[in-house]
Amino acid sequence: MVPVFAVLLAAGVGTTVALGGFDETPYRPGRLGEGSILEQGQFRTRILGARLVVTPPHGRPAVPERILEIDFEVTNLGARTQRVGSPPGPGPARPAKPSAAGATFAASVLRITPPLAVTYAPQGLVLGDGAESAQLHPGITGRVVLRYELAAEPPARLVLAMGGHEYAAGHGWRPAARPGRTPETLAEVTLPVRREAA
Repeated sequence: MVPVFAVLLAAGVGTTVALGGFDETPYRPGRLGEGSILEQGQFRTRILGARLVVTPPHGRPAVPERILEIDFEVTNLGARTQRVGSPPGPGPARPAKPSAAGATFAASVLRITPPLAVTYAPQGLVLGDGAESAQLHPGITGRVVLRYELAAEPPARLVLAMGGHEYAAGHGWRPAARPGRTPETLAEVTLPVRREAA
């Protein structure tokens, strides 16, 4: 006589397989906007917004200077001071590389759509008390600005693909990704670009 439990188990497995229950569900990143909070593992991040500051044309040839700043409030949840780092420039995301030094916050901005036409490599800064820094200290919330000098007008709206960080024993914090794969997108953040006078 077949035990009742075995019959129920077989029936349950058959139903699950028939309904596709063992298939891997495609991951869909969350959709966020201004004011949203993103838990990134090593960092807790509030997305503040994006603004374009344009200075009047100067020099020869006379061209306006366009500075795009993307603002965040970032809390370092790790036990060590971490550098802000530089955000990636235009182009596809690169494979994640585990590092004993950890993963920078700026590297968690995996890509910006549409791509930005930049003049120089972008910068990541912590602003506070009239000074600029490159460090995020443990347990401290800082205002982080990713700054891009643009060669052309940006679009009216940007979409940021934001990644996260995971802790690995012996390695510390690193980009959340499987070995050899590009970092995984945790959320897509849509931001209007607000224009301000210099």
